[in-house]
Amino acid sequence: MNKINKKTNLGVLVLLVWLGAVTASYGQFSEGAKAVGGGIGFSSRNTDYKVGTDTKFRNFYFTTNAGYFVMENLEAGMSLSAGTEKYEQELASGDVETKANEFKIGPYARLYNPLTEVISVFAELGINFGFGGDGEDQRIRTFDSGISPGILLLLDKNLAMEARLGYLGYSRRAEGDKDNFEDTRITSGGFDAGFDLSRIRFGFRLYIN
Repeated sequence: MNKINKKTNLGVLVLLVWLGAVTASYGQFSEGAKAVGGGIGFSSRNTDYKVGTDTKFRNFYFTTNAGYFVMENLEAGMSLSAGTEKYEQELASGDVETKANEFKIGPYARLYNPLTEVISVFAELGINFGFGGDGEDQRIRTFDSGISPGILLLLDKNLAMEARLGYLGYSRRAEGDKDNFEDTRITSGGFDAGFDLSRIRFGFRLYIN
């Protein structure tokens, strides 16, 4: 009888330890938890023509955000990013290079799906309003809304590393003269989808329970 009780107590203890480990792992995504994150990104695009002007576009940016879990596995918050973009044209008369700085701000919502105790996938829906320019005569206004899928790896109960693997959404961009923006602006936009290596973004995330 004592042996049975000892085995039962041992089984209960193992079960409690296991439940504690799972709770510690998934507690990051529980209702009321908070999250602070940041990351960097780089995108590149080349257009080569047999006849005409070859173009190169480079974009580097830093993003930070803070969120609150309104319910289990669902985080909502605000995001702020700053970036630099460079546009190059190869003309017969010589190369022309244009640089501009841009800042973006907007809300986001992120839905997590834990796969294991340390690995989760997520989908983040964001809306961003951007503004910037070249610091001289140009003014830029942007808007984008889309979904970014990603994967997250918990390094411990509070710290995680993440990678976003692409983007699907809509963007609009307007450029014009700083002093007469409404009359000189040129607007472009459309839907964008891409899941290649040039769109991978890495970052870290801190969870506070």
